[in-house]
Amino acid sequence: MTAQSATFSQARKSPTHPMPDTDLYFQTQEAAQKLGYTVQGVARLIRLKKLEAIRIGKMYLVSKRSVDDYLKITKGKDKNDPSRGKKSEQ
Repeated sequence: MTAQSATFSQARKSPTHPMPDTDLYFQTQEAAQKLGYTVQGVARLIRLKKLEAIRIGKMYLVSKRSVDDYLKITKGKDKNDPSRGKKSEQ
């Protein structure tokens, strides 16, 4: 084994970012079930910054708090209501 490959092996074993506390996050599929959306719909909400999420590799972890907040904001609104997802001005 060369010095370069040893360094590469060591780098792969130690991630640069620690794994977040999974009790605070949903996987995208879990968030979709809780919200009543598809996985693609949740991904869209993440892109629009309506849900907080962190990306680990190709996977997103969605903040449970942001899912709960989104449910509160959209409570009582029809799925096709144009004001769904917008914060009320109270």
